[in-house]
Amino acid sequence: MKKLMTIMASISLLISPLSSISCNKQENSIDEIERPAPILPIQKKGFEKVKVDSINIQKITYNIDFYNQINDLLTKSGFDLSQIDYQVNKNKLPISLNDDLFRNGVYYWTITNKNNSEDEITATITIRNSLHLADLFTSLSIGTIHDRRPRTILIGLMQANLGMINMLDQIADQLIDINKYVENDDNHSIIKINDQTPNFSEQAKPKNFYGQINVTYIVVPFNYDSLKKRGISLDELYKDNKSSSSSMSLNLGVVNSQNIYSILMVFIIQNFASAVDCWWILVNDINSSNFEPKQDEDKGSVKGKDFKIDISFKPFDKSAPSNDPDVMDKVSYIMDQKDPVTFKYRYLKGTQE
Repeated sequence: MKKLMTIMASISLLISPLSSISCNKQENSIDEIERPAPILPIQKKGFEKVKVDSINIQKITYNIDFYNQINDLLTKSGFDLSQIDYQVNKNKLPISLNDDLFRNGVYYWTITNKNNSEDEITATITIRNSLHLADLFTSLSIGTIHDRRPRTILIGLMQANLGMINMLDQIADQLIDINKYVENDDNHSIIKINDQTPNFSEQAKPKNFYGQINVTYIVVPFNYDSLKKRGISLDELYKDNKSSSSSMSLNLGVVNSQNIYSILMVFIIQNFASAVDCWWILVNDINSSNFEPKQDEDKGSVKGKDFKIDISFKPFDKSAPSNDPDVMDKVSYIMDQKDPVTFKYRYLKGTQE
């Protein structure tokens, strides 16, 4: 159940400018993401006056931080940096300063003085906070999906890489754009974004995702002909997946963050936790282009704490669904939710984000 609840969080990331069937029984900024502390044993011989124990390990998140601190120490100790040699191994293989030193891996640095063979500093740094797609998404075979739209692929990726849940906002902001997807064939897509190696000499740390990954899957088009009815509402979708006569909950209770992803996550967990086969429908057919929280003015509401928001859906089309992702993404083929659905919730911080 814990794994199921974790997977549910991934749905909310995929809803941006974006059906219903019987479906039988994946807000932090990147800078705020918790980063594992790098492992940094440093040893020195020679290099008089260079105090390597003064290196601030807490300020090292990438190799560039170590590089800058070492150079600063060497300069203050009177050494000419043009006479310093840097050798780097990554995962026991030699690399250069022109390679991508921002990727995950174990880096072994050897720093020597060209004028004195007795001067040597060695350091082992383990980097685990890369923003390269290949380091973030390590499981790239996502199994069976119903179409090749970006949100469908991304929800499969999130289910296969549950550790990415804490980066929901960044994934939604940076990876939904269809222009970042290149289809190799029916069962492969390359996700490509800012595919250039960060320049170590320019001192700029990556702030956004970069690189590319090759995602594999099997596309099995949804069998619309098997449906006994089409164009049913969100409420009917809920009832078709419940054995009880309970009503769908639109009161979400307390939310920890007042943004689209957190709010939709709570709604789906409350109402569709067991309807796994419906997730791709909700992901693709909810339209959140005008997702704007408003103060709830109903009786008993607390100003600055109680809010409401209207959720709408893309237009319904009774024609047979197109296999073209561009065409498919403009309409809802299974859900006929003409009227918006209003969510209510309490946000204890009391300010809209």
